[in-house]
Amino acid sequence: ILVADTLRGTVQAFRPDGTYVRETPIANDGGAARPIGVLRLADGGLLVVDAGDSQGLRSVGVDGALRALPTRTIARVREPLAVAADRRGRVYVLDQGGERVVRLGSDLDYDDVVVDLEEHVDDTPRHRS
Repeated sequence: ILVADTLRGTVQAFRPDGTYVRETPIANDGGAARPIGVLRLADGGLLVVDAGDSQGLRSVGVDGALRALPTRTIARVREPLAVAADRRGRVYVLDQGGERVVRLGSDLDYDDVVVDLEEHVDDTPRHRS
C-alpha cells in the first residue's frame, strides 16, 4: 500500500496488514515536496504527483533515486493532479487543473491527450440576458 504523505514530503509503503515498510523522500533540488498522488510502475518504481515548490511529476526508481522523465513528457504535462494506469501499463495523468487527461506510454514518454475539456468550452450553450 502506498501513501503520499503530503506533510512529510514522502511516499510511505505499507504491507497489506498495515506493517510499515519504508519511506521514500520526493524532494527535488532541495525544495519542499508535497506528494499528492502516487502510482507504482511495472518496474517497481514510483510515479509521483508533486504539488510542492517544483510542481510536476517525479519518477522514483526502486532504489529511491529520482529518475529523469522524457523531455516530451516534461513539456506536455502541466499542473498534474492525479495518476492512474491501465492493464497495458499506459499511464494517465489528470492535469491542467483537472481539465485534461494525458496518456503516457509504459516508458513514461508522452503519447496523446485523451480528454481536453478546454477544447469543448465553446460547445456550451450560452444564455443571453
